[in-house]
Amino acid sequence: MRFNKLVELVVAHHNSDEKQFQKIIEEIKEIEKRQGNESNIKSLESALKGRKNLNINVKEKFIASSGTYKIADQIIPPKDKNSGMDLYKLIYPNEIEIPKIHLSDEVKQKIDSIKEEYENKDVLYSYNLEAESRILLSGPPGCGKTTLAYHLSKTLDLPIAYLRLDTLISSLLGQTGNNFRKIFESVQEKRVILFFDEFDAVAKKRDDQHELGELKRIVNSLLQNLDHLSNEVFVIAATNHEDMLDKAIWRRFNSTLYLDLPDEKLRARYLNYLIKRFELNDSSLDYQRLAKVTIGMNYSEIDEIVKKVIKHYILGGKKDLNTKDFLEILLKYLYRYNSQQKTINIKQMKSLKERGFTNTELSKLLKIPRTTLIDKLKKEDE
Repeated sequence: MRFNKLVELVVAHHNSDEKQFQKIIEEIKEIEKRQGNESNIKSLESALKGRKNLNINVKEKFIASSGTYKIADQIIPPKDKNSGMDLYKLIYPNEIEIPKIHLSDEVKQKIDSIKEEYENKDVLYSYNLEAESRILLSGPPGCGKTTLAYHLSKTLDLPIAYLRLDTLISSLLGQTGNNFRKIFESVQEKRVILFFDEFDAVAKKRDDQHELGELKRIVNSLLQNLDHLSNEVFVIAATNHEDMLDKAIWRRFNSTLYLDLPDEKLRARYLNYLIKRFELNDSSLDYQRLAKVTIGMNYSEIDEIVKKVIKHYILGGKKDLNTKDFLEILLKYLYRYNSQQKTINIKQMKSLKERGFTNTELSKLLKIPRTTLIDKLKKEDE
């Protein structure tokens, strides 16, 4: 049994909260059931038989998820008045399948800290302290912000109310307050992650003279609703453009995590993880070299390159994965499959050499005479 459940039981007992006590008992039984510990369930029921106030055969219904949620507490996404579309997508933890997440040591430590606080929030509350429940994620596209939100859903065992704000903005205009009110009211006091993706689409600076007055009112409405939202709701917001956010937004979050492009160490680890999943012969792959030539690429781009390499291996009847094929496919990807250029782009050549490509490799892969390539590069340096 998780320690936080024991703490919750003690708190419910001291508060004489019979309803909460019963709820936690059922949650514990559900956890033990999922783990196959039927004997523990029987022992718990036996220990509780003499307790007059507790009805063991609780008739409340539960919906299946990776956690246990009462039907009475079930979240129903509200709908936009004009389109009839749900204002957010509700996703439960058991519906989420994500690859292994690769984070810097600093971000990983912060996520562990968030998890520890959340699992012991009742202990913190007994000291009049609150666990962190407002996280802002920023950084370049393709660096794992959305993946991290889903990872937290699995880690904290909470469903996600997923709002992609750039697709909602057209429907929000004209009825901003009403739609926001419906969204926040539907999750109020619920155990859920409210996830704002593309946060900058709404939370823009209010001093921007180019923005419509209605968009500025959206920011005001957002701030007001965030201020009145209970800490039971875990809020995550993600943006690729943190410089566009209104300064008042930052104060609404406990922590901000910047997910940058992966460094060489993370790229090597991620490449190894992606390729090893296919259980192919990779003994000829130079992972350190591959990590070097993929500099400046995000996780999504690296994933796409690996998929192309694996398909080339499978459909080409290759005996093993090799570095040369990887470099050739990477080069085609960087050139958008159009390397037949009439003139040599020296700036581009220098960029490729900085990635670790040799003159010989560039000559063969781009079908440029090696001597011509070297002469051009020398003249540029003179």
